[in-house]
Amino acid sequence: MLLRNRLSLRYPLNTYSYRHQEVASSNNLALLSTSAHQLSSKKNLKEPKGILRKYENFRRFYTVYRQILDGFKWCVSDLKMYYMLRQTLRNNKKSIEDLKKEELECLIKTSSDLSKVLTLAVLAPLPLTIYPIILAIIFSPRQVLTHHFWSSQKYKEFFSKNIFSRSRFHYDSLLSMVKIYHQQSLPLKFCDINKEVVNIPSFDEMSVLEKYHLLRFHQVSLFNGIKKLKERSYLIHSLDDKLRKTLDISVYKMNEEEIIVQLYMRKIYFENTDDIEYLRKKLVEWLKHSEKFYIKGNEGFLLYAPIIEKGSTY
Repeated sequence: MLLRNRLSLRYPLNTYSYRHQEVASSNNLALLSTSAHQLSSKKNLKEPKGILRKYENFRRFYTVYRQILDGFKWCVSDLKMYYMLRQTLRNNKKSIEDLKKEELECLIKTSSDLSKVLTLAVLAPLPLTIYPIILAIIFSPRQVLTHHFWSSQKYKEFFSKNIFSRSRFHYDSLLSMVKIYHQQSLPLKFCDINKEVVNIPSFDEMSVLEKYHLLRFHQVSLFNGIKKLKERSYLIHSLDDKLRKTLDISVYKMNEEEIIVQLYMRKIYFENTDDIEYLRKKLVEWLKHSEKFYIKGNEGFLLYAPIIEKGSTY
């Protein structure tokens, strides 16, 4: 009887311990399967991130590559047009008045950056040129490259900085030559600028230093500079005439990038924070009054008008 009781007690205990071991092992299996599932899911999560990162890097590189390729094409295209137009004008096949709006713009813009454009056009077909251009785009696109390589988002920032830097170095010297009559003072609005109120010396009356500042401000080559300043004044005057004839169609339908380029070619001061309607209004004001700025025998008057409108470096 005693033996039977002992056996009966031992049996449940053995059964309990066996079941306990079975439950523990099943729990361990569950934990192992859960951890394995978590590891596999983590691995699956990491893989898409790696693929996405590679895709993002490729997309960035391709964007820069296209920017460089398109920049070179545009640069070479402008240079070809520039020399073709120069040849046409030299051979008297056309006069400046006969040129189209796009041709006038090409002459004004390319002549300002001719040395850079020539350098980039020469570098374009050379192998491994892409790498220094990539570095230039990343670190100093405004100083090293021309507008052909800038992104559309950077146009406003870079052009406004260019005008600001030139005004800082040249405005004070240029404004020292200006005489204002009729109790007026700088700055003057475009509507108030005329030869009765403002006296600008002709190129012959300017000193060498004064000519230098005007040449550098308008990005005109120092070689044969006075002739080129006269030509630039006439090119801007002719372009203004083209835009005035179709003011409602041309200016009011321009996007921000086009307006910025028009202001920059004339060196009309603007800031990066100015909105498109303010910039458009400024260009329209110029076009309404710029006809009186061009004076034969004193072509510098038109080139001075944007400086007088700004008034100072501050």
